[in-house]
Amino acid sequence: MEKEKTRISPDRDCNRRWKRLAIATLIPFLWMPATAYSESEFKEEESSPGVPTRHVSYIFGYKHLSSQWGQARNQTVFGIVDFDIRPHSWPVSVVTRMALGYSGALPIGADPSASFSGSWDIDAGLRHEWTRFKTIQPFIGGGVALVGASTTVQIRTHPGAFYYQNWHEMTTGPFLEAGFYLPLRNNWHTGVLVSYTRGKGQINGNGIELGGTQVAFLIGKSWGWKRRMPSTTH
Repeated sequence: MEKEKTRISPDRDCNRRWKRLAIATLIPFLWMPATAYSESEFKEEESSPGVPTRHVSYIFGYKHLSSQWGQARNQTVFGIVDFDIRPHSWPVSVVTRMALGYSGALPIGADPSASFSGSWDIDAGLRHEWTRFKTIQPFIGGGVALVGASTTVQIRTHPGAFYYQNWHEMTTGPFLEAGFYLPLRNNWHTGVLVSYTRGKGQINGNGIELGGTQVAFLIGKSWGWKRRMPSTTH
């Protein structure tokens, strides 16, 4: 008897490709802190010693949504940008962040004709950073988030493809965050960010939680550092 050939669905094949991409992209974040770490002092702009502290970072990681998302509750996060700025004399920084999540699966209750699903959030709030430490700079923060989600139908044509959203929803809610920066050479930094968002929406008349928990790696540039406070111990 001939063995029946096993067919791999396009969705499963797509998920495998995204997993490989996630692993390949994650490697530099694990490798760079060990090889590029520097304990050099931060630079001071002598003409303006009270200039703001700023960070701009690309973020990449993982997002976990509620059980209402079914197999789509675990998503790959492609962060567009994480940016914070601390004005002169302020004890905290102003922070904003945009991040996109992707899954080859669909949330429970979604139209089965959809090809994949995603979630996104735009956060704005305040972040408190501890900058006295030389090797690590922890931070916590929170504020307001605009969270959303969608499912998308992919209609294959020749030679390309056409996409349209058959469900989308967005709402506002709170966000909380914690993490740290690791300074590198030439004012580069890496780090880790954990954030939590909430926001209720509807999918085919049923309630669904649009927010979730994100764990992401940061890599970016820092500038405008003020001189660290001198130590009082001898």
